[in-house]
Amino acid sequence: MILVTGATGMLGAHFLLSLSSKKKKIRAFYRTEEKRLEVIAFFKYHKKEKDLNYIEWLKGSYDQIDLLDQALEEVDTVIHCAALISFDPKRKSQLYKINVEGTRNLVNALIINKINLIFISSIAADNEGASSYYGYTKYLSELEVYRGIQEGIKATIVRPGVILSDFFWNRPSGRIFKQLAQTKTKITKGSVGLTSANTVVKCTLHLSKDEQKTPTILVSKIMRYDELAKAMGAEKIVMIGKPILRVLSVIEGFYAFIFRKPRKLSPEIVDSLTSESNYPTLSDYPELGGVELEDFETELNHLSRSYRTTCAGALRRLKL
Repeated sequence: MILVTGATGMLGAHFLLSLSSKKKKIRAFYRTEEKRLEVIAFFKYHKKEKDLNYIEWLKGSYDQIDLLDQALEEVDTVIHCAALISFDPKRKSQLYKINVEGTRNLVNALIINKINLIFISSIAADNEGASSYYGYTKYLSELEVYRGIQEGIKATIVRPGVILSDFFWNRPSGRIFKQLAQTKTKITKGSVGLTSANTVVKCTLHLSKDEQKTPTILVSKIMRYDELAKAMGAEKIVMIGKPILRVLSVIEGFYAFIFRKPRKLSPEIVDSLTSESNYPTLSDYPELGGVELEDFETELNHLSRSYRTTCAGALRRLKL
């Protein structure tokens, strides 16, 4: 049996979809019934309702130690997708607790039970997570996994870039479509390493068949934001420079402080939006040569069309 943490997240749901189609027995954590029903709707969207029978749902979270022991019964592999993604300085303690301490506790349990691990890290962990505190916590999480490897567990670590997906339009990556797939959009001069949820799932499961000594970066293509906006159907593009973003960041930070709101344009986000990405892509990894993947431009076109034709209904169903 395979246990999936973060199963109601966008990527976790794609792992459920893929594994259940292969008739794999899966145990999936969920925190709220609303999130579980969203995954069920995702399966219906892909006309895979029957495959839900392969999923055993467990209410709770992997960071509940007593529940984790129960969750690991009969499990031979854990796919650890759960994580907190935030660039808000006020959430540093939460980032550390969930991403680092949560992974540490999970690894400890896997060592005791001799269970394999597939760890979904992030491209933000590259260069020891220097780009953001979120990236730093993912890097520290990787160190916990390496500790587990040294103590006997088999583990695979992947670092996906920005993951694009259908259906989950109101999740962070889905909001890229909301921002860019418009007739008129505002963008920065930076670039971003992109991939798709389907690609991450296929590559990760393929890599997990053999021992991986270093993290594998999963980026299908690096695109400038203006290229991405055009590919998504934007007709008029307005460029915003970094100096303007810095001013907006200060204003937004003041507003967030006064009204106790989470940061949406922190300095880390400004740097990310205006930086030029430079990562290896999938074609740089010979070990991924045997994976059948759809051309990324084709996937992007499909996702953009899907957004334009279904987002209105999706936005009515889901809360922001």
